[in-house]
Amino acid sequence: MTLGHTPPQPRPERGHTPQVPPTDRGKMITAGVLLMIPIVALMWVPSYARIEPELLGFPFFFWYQFLWVFLCSALTYTAYRLTLAARPRRTPGESIAGPGPDGSDSTDGDR
Repeated sequence: MTLGHTPPQPRPERGHTPQVPPTDRGKMITAGVLLMIPIVALMWVPSYARIEPELLGFPFFFWYQFLWVFLCSALTYTAYRLTLAARPRRTPGESIAGPGPDGSDSTDGDR
């Protein structure tokens, strides 16, 4: 055994990882779509490049973009929560790689 070096773990077979449950692809796709909405809405400038209607004296062009600050926050938070829900939960001490060849958890080190 060399100090500070752990031997590489064998790769699981393609498409099969027994330690990690599968990710919910539908939720991940929905999160991606939610993140794309503000990008598309703000890149399509002709849709909001106008003065009317004004809000409290501000032209539409300005208050529409400021409104997207809050909308982006809400959409990003929702996408984050969907991503957390789509991924499997692990216990705090559980390793993604699973137990090592000697049966101990590879993240434990020399305790």
